[in-house]
This record gives sequence, C-alpha cells and structure tokens, in this order.
Amino acid sequence: AHSRSDCQNYIATHVILEFKISIMGKFNKFIEEQVAWVSNWKTDAKRPGILAPFAKLPKLLDRMQASMVLTEKSSYIQEASTAYLKIALVLFQLLEHVSLANPKYANVIKMENCYFFKHTISQRDIPALQEYINQASQIFEVSCQEYLDWLIQCQFPHVIAFFSRIEDLVASVGPHDVIYHENRKSLDGMLKKYLDEKSVPEGLKLINSRMEKHLCNESALAPVLWDHLSDMMFALFSRYEELCNICYNVKLNPSASQVRYITAQYGGQKGRALAKMISESTIDNGEAGSFGNFSSPLRGDSSQTSSRRYLNRSQFSSIIGTGGDNGHNHSGGSSLANFIKR
Repeated sequence: AHSRSDCQNYIATHVILEFKISIMGKFNKFIEEQVAWVSNWKTDAKRPGILAPFAKLPKLLDRMQASMVLTEKSSYIQEASTAYLKIALVLFQLLEHVSLANPKYANVIKMENCYFFKHTISQRDIPALQEYINQASQIFEVSCQEYLDWLIQCQFPHVIAFFSRIEDLVASVGPHDVIYHENRKSLDGMLKKYLDEKSVPEGLKLINSRMEKHLCNESALAPVLWDHLSDMMFALFSRYEELCNICYNVKLNPSASQVRYITAQYGGQKGRALAKMISESTIDNGEAGSFGNFSSPLRGDSSQTSSRRYLNRSQFSSIIGTGGDNGHNHSGGSSLANFIKR
C-alpha cells in the first residue's frame, strides 16, 4: 500500500510539473509572438497618433495581472515581470523607429505615445515597468519642449529674432546703450507689425489651430500642451516687457498678463479655469493585430474618434481605467527654453 501511495504521489507530481512546463512554454511562446508582432508592426500614416501596440498594452497588462491574482509564487511574478520588460523594450524601439521614419512629426509621435504610456501604465501597480514610465516621462518633456519651441518660433519668428538681438546687446553694451545700436524706430516698427493687440491674438489662434491639426483625439493631450505653451508665452512676454522698459522706456502692449489672458481663451485645463477667474474679476487607434486581439482601450465609435473635440480629464481617466505645419524638430540657434532661462 505504501508503495502504491508513493507511486501515485510521484505520478501526480510528475503530471503537475509537466503541466506547469507546458503552460510556461505556451506563455513564453505567446510573449515572443507579441514581441515579434510589435517589431514588425508598420504604419503608413503621416500622423499615426497612438500606435496600436501602445494602445493595446493596458488591456494586455490588465489580463495578465488578473491571471496572477490567485498566485503569490515569486517564480510566476518573475516570469511576468520579464515578459513586461521584453514588451516594453520593443515598444520603445518601435517608437524610435516610427519617429525616425516620420521626422516631420517625430515630436508629436513621441509626445502622444509617451504621454499615453505614462498615464496608463503608472496607474497600474507594476514595479517592473517603473523604469520605462520614467523614460516615457523624460521623452515627453523633451519632445514637448521642442514642439512648443517650434510652434512659437514658427508663428513669431521676427519677434524672437528682434529680442534675441536685444538680449545680445544688453549682454555686450549694457541696457542703456542698446538704443544706439538698435534704435527706437526699429522697435516701433517691429511692435506695430508683429506684436500689437491684433497680431498677437491672431498668432495664438493660428498656433491653436496648428496644434489641433497635429494632435490625435485619443491622446487627450491638447489641453496639457496648451497649459505648457501658456506658461512659455507668459515667460517670454515678461522678459520682452522688461527689455522694452529698461532699454527703451516703452510699455509693451499687449503685456505679459494680457497675453496669458488671451492664451487662456483657447483652452488648456488650467487655462479654462484662469479665463473664468479673470473674466469674473476686475478684468484609441484600434487596429487589428496581436496582443491577443485586445481592442484599444481608447477605441470608440468611429464617428467619435473622427471628431476634433478633445477629452477632458474626467473622460480621459474613465477611459483609461481609473475611477508651415512641418519641421517639428526645430533646430538652429538657441532654443526658446534657453532664451527664457536667460
């Protein structure tokens, strides 16, 4: 009897072990298939928006995390973490490849996908992916700065060029002697032509339209970028005000505060609240593919995704599972970020 019991235990253990090996083999094969699908994924779109592999990732992670709820074995957790890292690595390689293939829209592609990755994956408790969340955040910040630099430079090139010369003169001859090198007539002509109460609002309106054209609906990124742009414009015009005052004893109109108010009219999450406050005061890419054919968490009705209306914060949170129009890589000369920091 004892021998029969030992034999039965051996058989049961062997069957369980074989089953585990089979399951892990199928799991590893599945992960390799996903990695291969991402590696070979292609898009012909000029502005691909949220790439399908990025869009499908949150649902894949949710399914995998749910399957691990009933187990606390470290070996399974380690296998899952390894799988997550493999997929994340190939995703960011894909992002770089698509960006290089679309240089006109490289910054937009990086911004949208890194913002999506950061804000969907960071809300899922997956420590193994923290490094990639940080990487996405860094890529987003750099791409955002370069893209907004380009937008402002594209819309106000003469203004930026003029005040860059003034900055250089202030550094070389001092503020009080600037007028002898760049006379008052030059300032007045530039202000009248490019920086008056009509041209500034029109310029901001064009920037808003250009941004709307570049960004996809699913990224929910327009209000966030507009807040960044509002801060940059306020910093620039604050410095312009200072230069006009110390070099020419001229008051800039519109002022930095007025520019911030004008910018607030066009949106941004902080901007909308700011516009209301001021007015009341004294003045999903759901392409068919792998990842288990999981649909994009942002995919909706086709009539909705074609709309140009942007999602607000609460809509975006509920969707992701919580309760010249080119040359975006502006180069040449110092960036606006460096100019603001002077």
